[in-house]
Amino acid sequence: MTNKGEKRQKYPLKELLKLSGIARSTYYYHLKQGDRDKYEHLKHKISEIFKKHRSRYGKISFIQRFSW
Repeated sequence: MTNKGEKRQKYPLKELLKLSGIARSTYYYHLKQGDRDKYEHLKHKISEIFKKHRSRYGKISFIQRFSW
């Protein structure tokens, strides 16, 4: 997001949004979200399982475990 902030200072926001085809509300929504990772909890859980099984838990096992 810092890249967008830096460019915003150099160029008018209205022009950047027009060029990129992004709605103003979308820009501010993503700006508000920051660098939040919505899958952080899943990554943590997968890492725990992988360590618990001594790094021998494969792709198929994860798919079977996480198939809803």
